[in-house]
Amino acid sequence: MLVLNTYFDPATRYEGAVAVNGLIGNSRLVSVNGWGHTTLFLSACADQAVSDYLVNGALPPEGTVCEQDSVPFIDFTAAPTRAAAAASKRQKAAGMMVPDAVRSVLR
Repeated sequence: MLVLNTYFDPATRYEGAVAVNGLIGNSRLVSVNGWGHTTLFLSACADQAVSDYLVNGALPPEGTVCEQDSVPFIDFTAAPTRAAAAASKRQKAAGMMVPDAVRSVLR
């Protein structure tokens, strides 16, 4: 059995995945160094491990740790230019997603 979990899952703690992996013989734990409740589409490395398991029955090496492909949080104090860029992108996205009728009511 293949067990996957992110280190920082707000709903199912990583320690639970470690316990499940220990309880099931011949299982393998893939840890994703990242955030979120699921691992699907967060990490190409983890997605590849799932594909290899489902298609070929191949388990990844013991102790496999995958990195999350994109980081959901930015340290704004360490990267003020990135903070400005993120704010600009949010403003542009809000302009595209909020209909004009709603925008006029909010002003």
